[in-house]
Amino acid sequence: MVKKVKNLGENSLSADILIVGGGMAGCSLACALAGAGFAVVVLDRVDQSQQTTDEFDGRASAIAEAPKK
Repeated sequence: MVKKVKNLGENSLSADILIVGGGMAGCSLACALAGAGFAVVVLDRVDQSQQTTDEFDGRASAIAEAPKK
């Protein structure tokens, strides 16, 4: 489940584990830990809406520049 939080104000989040960075490693770790029963929060500085623009090619990683769209 993805929940976008802009400003918590006086509220807070409760989690067993906080992961800073929503890249491949952060999200993979979050999924594994959540599957093991932990409550996980992932913080990332990139707004998810940026991943729906035409500039975003949908890949998580590229080893070489040649296959880049």
